[in-house]
Amino acid sequence: MALTFNGNAPSVVTYNGQSVTKITYNDVAVWNAISISAPSNLRVNGSTSSTSSACKLTWNASTLSGATGTITYYIYKNGSQVATTTSTSYTFST
Repeated sequence: MALTFNGNAPSVVTYNGQSVTKITYNDVAVWNAISISAPSNLRVNGSTSSTSSACKLTWNASTLSGATGTITYYIYKNGSQVATTTSTSYTFST
C-alpha cells in the first residue's frame, strides 16, 4: 500500500484538519513526512588550474529528516543541468 496523488507522494497529509506526519497499516509505516533543507554557504574556491579554466564549487550539506537516503545535488549552468553529485563539492570546467 502506498499513498499517492496523481502518481506522486504528497508532502503534507491532513486528517480531520490536523497535519499527519505518519500513516501506518498493520503496524508498518506506509507514509512519513519528510523534510529537507536547502544546501547553504555556496562558495567558489578559485581556480583549480593554472589556466583558470575550472573552479571548485563547495557548499554545506542539506539535512534530511523523516527518512534515510542519499541527497543528490543538481548542478546547473545558464539554466541547463550539467551535472549531478552526491558530494558537497563539484569541480566545474568553464
